[in-house]
Amino acid sequence: MAEAAAILKISIKTLREHVKLGRIRSILVGTGKARKHRRFTDKNIHTFQEAQKVREIAPCQSSSTPKARFIKSSFGSTVIPFEALQKPETRRKQKL
Repeated sequence: MAEAAAILKISIKTLREHVKLGRIRSILVGTGKARKHRRFTDKNIHTFQEAQKVREIAPCQSSSTPKARFIKSSFGSTVIPFEALQKPETRRKQKL
């Protein structure tokens, strides 16, 4: 673990977290119940390094503000003020 962490230039704790999350593959060596050792191949380390590289991505085209479009409405509706709306009738409970 220490050697792999040194190659990747990260701490052992961070390397353990990457292993736990499945970002880097490892091989368990040993049959002891107390502590099994993890081994990393060169291919595992190289694959992890390639996956961690930041890729340059073109800026999102949808983030630019679109120009406002003016559309003429063909509907013949009218606007009713909120105060002009009628209140719904309340239900009265029937007496038994």
